[in-house]
Formats: sequence, C-alpha cells, structure tokens
Amino acid sequence: MAGPLNRPIIYNTEQRDFDMSHATTRIAHGNLVIFYAKCDKANQGWRTSQDIFLSAAETQRYTNYKSEKAAQQFLQGRGMIRAMLASYLGVPAVDVGLSCQEHVKPVAQCRTSSRPPPKFNLSHSGDWVVLAADRHTALGIDIECTPQCNIDAIAGLRDLFTQNERAYLEEHTAPDQKARLFLQLWRGKEAVMKATGKGFELAPNSFELLTSEGKFKNTILAEARTWNLMEITLCPGLDCAIAQQILDPSIKCNL
Repeated sequence: MAGPLNRPIIYNTEQRDFDMSHATTRIAHGNLVIFYAKCDKANQGWRTSQDIFLSAAETQRYTNYKSEKAAQQFLQGRGMIRAMLASYLGVPAVDVGLSCQEHVKPVAQCRTSSRPPPKFNLSHSGDWVVLAADRHTALGIDIECTPQCNIDAIAGLRDLFTQNERAYLEEHTAPDQKARLFLQLWRGKEAVMKATGKGFELAPNSFELLTSEGKFKNTILAEARTWNLMEITLCPGLDCAIAQQILDPSIKCNL
C-alpha cells in the first residue's frame, strides 16, 4: 500500500521524551498523527487518567468486561483519546466527553471549548493500543496482532473478501504467506470500514483492496467515497493499516 495524502507523524507515548502538547500541535498544523503504546498495568500514566475521567457509561462498560485484558485495553484506549483531545482543545481531561456505544466510533464533545475536535480513531490488539488523529479528514486505523493464524479458520472467513481477493489468498499455499496476506487484507478492510463510520454495517466484500494483478491499491472506493490506504510499521512486530478520506479528487496520492 502506498502512502496517504498526509504522511503520518508517529509517536511512541512510552518514550521518556514524549510530549503530548507537541504532538497535538502537529495535529493542529494539519499533520496526520499516530500514537502507540503497550497496553499493560505497568503503564501507570495512562491508567491514572483513565481511572479519574471515565464517565458513568464508560465505567459501566469497563466493569462489564469479563476479560481483564479487554478491560485494560478499553481503559488505556480511553485515556489515550482523552489525553490527546484535552491537549488539543486546551481543556482539562475531565471536560472531554466521549460517546460509549460498543462497535461504534466514539464521538467527542467539549462544552468548554469552541474549537472543533480533530477526527480520530482507535485500535487495540494483543499488547498494543494505537490512536490516529487528523484535523480535517475522516480516518480509520486497525492493527491485528495475531502471532499465528489458523489456516482452517482463514478458509472459513473467505466470504469476507471479494472474488479477486479470495483468488489471491488461495494462490498462497504456504501457511505463513497465507497468514500474512490474510492479516494485511483484514487490516485494510477494517481500517476502511472504521473510517466510513459504518463498521460492519459496511460489508467487507463490498469494496476491493487488490488490483487484478494482486497488488494493493493506493485508493479505495467504499461507501461512495474515496479513501487512501496505507500500511505502516510502527515498530518491529506492530503493523497498522490506516484509511484516510480523500476530500479533493484533484489531489494525487503518493504512488
């Protein structure tokens, strides 16, 4: 996948020199920014923010998780979003409201700031949580941290892909190659579906990621809009796909 219209600036929030205000200034200046961090109890900085600033609805959702790991992912994700939005809007994190519907993109509200919040999207998988933010354009991000894919399970998910995508997936007979292609395809699908705001209401097989030659497309047509799609390695072992809406059809993508 080639690069998006707005090449991202990437921050590891666990680095000692990480500065959230510097990162959100870059968002305000029109940059696409990606944040990533390990998701674990040792990351006390985010956890403190999350514990203090969860709304009643978020607290209820948190307590409903049966998996401790899923609950921790939710906490850390909410903390990362709030910290980013509070810095961008110049308000205390407690003033930032986030909608809390499961499987639906969260929406930010802040009555104490007249500045519109940036577009953002979150993904978590395995030990990682990532957040993408952009001032102008709708976007979606996805990570899939699955060390090994069950090949039999992949075969059962073939209807998620178009006929062309299935053909190229089935051409790969080596299990490791098939697994890598499957994860790359699925990251791209999820990024686009999340970017549209529809999630699984948009059928994954309703749009095409591959050319007839089996190469990943630079631009994707989905839900009557055009999206630029990129795969990025954030750090060793952590790959993400990010879809960003192309607002001006006259703008050429980085091919």
